[in-house]
Amino acid sequence: MVTIKDVAQKAGVPVRMAARALSGTTLGKRRDARERAERIRQAAKELGYCPSEIAVSLTRGRTRTLGLLLPSLTDMFYAAASEIAMDEAAREGYSILIRLTRFRPELAAENIERFRASRVDGILFGDDCGGIPEELLELLRRETFPFLTFAHSNGNGFSSVTPDHRAAIRAAVEALAARGHARLAFALFRKNYHSNRIDAIHFQEACSACGVDGELCWQEQIGEYAGLAARRYDALLINGKYSMRAFLDSIPDPSGYHPDLIGFYNEWTWAQASSERLRGTVMDQAERIVRTAVQTLIGQIADREVRQETIPSCYLSKEDFSTFRVCDLTSHYLDTAVPSAAPVTVPAVCPPM
Repeated sequence: MVTIKDVAQKAGVPVRMAARALSGTTLGKRRDARERAERIRQAAKELGYCPSEIAVSLTRGRTRTLGLLLPSLTDMFYAAASEIAMDEAAREGYSILIRLTRFRPELAAENIERFRASRVDGILFGDDCGGIPEELLELLRRETFPFLTFAHSNGNGFSSVTPDHRAAIRAAVEALAARGHARLAFALFRKNYHSNRIDAIHFQEACSACGVDGELCWQEQIGEYAGLAARRYDALLINGKYSMRAFLDSIPDPSGYHPDLIGFYNEWTWAQASSERLRGTVMDQAERIVRTAVQTLIGQIADREVRQETIPSCYLSKEDFSTFRVCDLTSHYLDTAVPSAAPVTVPAVCPPM
């Protein structure tokens, strides 16, 4: 195998000089320096020398690698997010390493440390920071290490790209109030999620503005959603596709209980929705969130500045469901005769607030 030493010998220069010339870390301004660098590159080409990407990255001080930390890859959202993140990173000349947390904070902390040991330039985290040791989070903040959460806002002083549900929740509450409901409930999973606490505030503000009573139903386990059916709410917002499934599965069929339900989905998870049983849905722009997250993290790598971005979701009523098409990444990326889904265009049912 040809080594940098062979290249240096053929070009008649020291090994360190050959390494600098091939890594692009130094560019000679003098004519003799430019000629020498060209001689080194020509020697490498003639010998068929292929430089180590790892060695070049370490010389530059960056590996051009991002860590992607996800709870799972069997979930439709996280599987699609990983595909889109890798696609967007590749456009910017970055590669991605993926590790899983299995929804366990201790495993999230362990994998953050492993990513840092692997010299990744930054970490994309697709979950809430709840449960991660504060001393580790403080270390990341002190080092200004590029760390960004997406899908969930973190409230810990890190960069984030998250959906903004305020206007969509307001539109959902208005739609239910217009149907004559004077009492609404909002079921949310895991009270420690910072983003869920924000959504709870938006819900209460919307209920107050519309003159209806709003009740928050905090659930700690998926199984608790089955108990909501026994309370016989006439109108209910449920945040989470698995939570919605658990709720619907708990209703006997036939039971005569048909509440007005509002779900929370995106273009990747909409295929899993029982749309015929929903009155409306809060719809996120998942692909835009993930692509923006990658771009935002790369920006933080460059200047170490924390950034918080929000991407507005929208409310779709049952009458609007036919205008929405699922984004099928399988059809999009596989070379098959199956046509890709058209670009997602969601009507703005409510104006930004």
